[in-house]
Amino acid sequence: MSRSAYLRQKLLPIGLFLVGLAGCGRSAANAVLTVRITGPAGAQFTGQCTAHVAPSFISQTRAVGLDLRGVIITDALALHYQTTGETIYCSIRKLSVERPLTVTLLRDGRVVDQDQTMTPEGDMNVGYEPAERGTQP
Repeated sequence: MSRSAYLRQKLLPIGLFLVGLAGCGRSAANAVLTVRITGPAGAQFTGQCTAHVAPSFISQTRAVGLDLRGVIITDALALHYQTTGETIYCSIRKLSVERPLTVTLLRDGRVVDQDQTMTPEGDMNVGYEPAERGTQP
């Protein structure tokens, strides 16, 4: 058997194994998490989210921070912030305007939590964790 044939015979299974591991990198528990903020033009807000990314075959659980800051430009335009994870908790503070500001949390496009405030300096909190870890809306 030639040297190249021998190497192909030995290295091909290892390469296929490694390709299989790469496919296991994203845990099925992780999802696309979207924070949607809607409100009147001129509404300002700031906040922070922490998403926990589920462990996979090749990585451990890790936390991902998401800073939320902005100003609503028009009444019809929502601001979207997106990350990936298994769980997420967000705390948002409205900084101005006495009309309602709404925070909606979506998991893979499905609404899982929502909060709203009318008052300036009002706080809103949204979160999600899977049913097997806690409560699921």
